[in-house]
Amino acid sequence: MKEFNVTGLCIPEKHFMVDISNKIDKISHMVDKGAYFTINKPRQFGKTTTFYQLVEKLSRKYIVLDVSFEGIGDDVFETEEKFCSNIFKIFARNVKYTNKDLHQKLKNYIGLTKSFNDLSINITSIIESYDKDMVLIIDEVDKSSGNRVFMQFLGMLRNKYLSMNAKKDISFKSVILGGVNDIKNIKLKVRDEKDRVFNSPWNVAADFKVDMSFYPEEIETMLNEYSDETGINMDVNLIAHEIYSYTNGYPYLVSRLCKNIDEYIDKNWTIEGLQMAIKMTLNEHNTLFDDVIKNIENYEEIKNVVNEILVYGRQVSYNPFAYEKGIMYGILTENDGKLVVYNKIFESLLYDYLIAQNELQRLSANFIEVDKNEVIYDEKLNMEKVLIKFQQFMYEQYREEDEHFYEANGMVRSIIKKE
Repeated sequence: MKEFNVTGLCIPEKHFMVDISNKIDKISHMVDKGAYFTINKPRQFGKTTTFYQLVEKLSRKYIVLDVSFEGIGDDVFETEEKFCSNIFKIFARNVKYTNKDLHQKLKNYIGLTKSFNDLSINITSIIESYDKDMVLIIDEVDKSSGNRVFMQFLGMLRNKYLSMNAKKDISFKSVILGGVNDIKNIKLKVRDEKDRVFNSPWNVAADFKVDMSFYPEEIETMLNEYSDETGINMDVNLIAHEIYSYTNGYPYLVSRLCKNIDEYIDKNWTIEGLQMAIKMTLNEHNTLFDDVIKNIENYEEIKNVVNEILVYGRQVSYNPFAYEKGIMYGILTENDGKLVVYNKIFESLLYDYLIAQNELQRLSANFIEVDKNEVIYDEKLNMEKVLIKFQQFMYEQYREEDEHFYEANGMVRSIIKKE
């Protein structure tokens, strides 16, 4: 029996899935044109599943070297020699069960590669051994993206790409990098000298314009599959559009809501059931929400603009350069020339979090000001005085429920429809 999946790779035989074949076709077309590019999307935006389906399609036409740098120790990136000595081992490990011939050829070069010059020559040699073009896909590059040696590796691939176009070398037909950060915008510094910076080693990359979010008609394909397999009737068009209206097509949230309805809300595929699923999701601790909160805490500029939009209700003009991190991490997006929070669920999550933080800080500040001698007598807590102090505090804080209070401290912006 299939289920809705919210952890890791989605498998068609095991999971109810959105049909993303149209997106895969668009990405494949970029490969056919020989593009080098990065698929940089926020966490849990379906990159791993996309790569899985992309490899399936590309393997019919090309030799695909599909690898991930996740779980690789830092020592690999210590020196050029260490990296080059290990890269074919990493490549070979990742294709061991999918392409035995390529696996063996890669193993043959493990002890023959000590420098980037060796690596470049040996890559050419392997590609020449096939009568098909070869495509390189590297997922989870974020850990390595700030590493000098890895940046030099990308620079080598860039140089081979340029030489190949000038008919002076043979290289991968296409190289695809996957991660959250856009590698194309990363500059490589020389030592610690602020005024010496190389151009991006990935500045040959084509722009990636394929929208990876799920649109209502795409969500419908998953709901139709579910309905056909389970025999459960629902207004597929209505539910798909409602899911999209709250999630803006964020893949994890689409699947999360469906999973909650199917497994925890008695398969109540109605608007009421969806509202219950949203409430349940907002009360959950999950890796996506943890990541969103972590990012607004790590980057003050993101937190400040989210405060402006949600807590103070102010409009902020869209600028992809000024708010690059918030957009890259999937917290912010553009709507009609204005910067907005990515979806209604994030709005509710972040609004509640920021208000709670403000309240805690305010409460802590006020109670810290209390003289302990006012409430402690003879080393005992005088509860009557504590309650009087609390009464005074509440009166001072809320005696004037003015417009400032409603807008900045207590604005109700619930996305859950009330009965």
